[in-house]
Amino acid sequence: MKRGSSKGLAEALRASRQQMTKNSCKSQPKKVVKSRGYNDAPLDKSYKYFLRKYETLTEEVIKTFGTRDLTYYFREKAKEAGFKYYISNYSRDCGIMKKLLKEYSAMDICLMIEFLFCDEQDYLDKSTLAPTILISGWNNTIYQDSVKWANNEYVPHKKR
Repeated sequence: MKRGSSKGLAEALRASRQQMTKNSCKSQPKKVVKSRGYNDAPLDKSYKYFLRKYETLTEEVIKTFGTRDLTYYFREKAKEAGFKYYISNYSRDCGIMKKLLKEYSAMDICLMIEFLFCDEQDYLDKSTLAPTILISGWNNTIYQDSVKWANNEYVPHKKR
């Protein structure tokens, strides 16, 4: 036994008392968890259903949009604009869309979402946008500007 070695001392004490050391935890190889990226996540039924609607997007289809569809629409528009939006709190986002549907039509909400990610919108950072912006203090500004944008009357804030 080496002097100053606590490991050797512990082994000597166990040997004198006729004790054995057991490995209390069964060593199993750790599972390698593959990181699931944005595009390789499994698609649930409601998202697949939305994607079928989204492929044939018309005004009539948009009028049938519910809270789930609007949440997925926000994500798709962000993706098309080159930004990644991960739905981290699905129930919160659907709740936001539900509140918006009480005040606006699905067409108006989709118009606001499209406006948020258009190139001309310059007062909100597109990389950090989330559906919460639609019920914040920016709500009236976004709605008014999106209507102007749809009518080709919108002037970006930097050009004013």
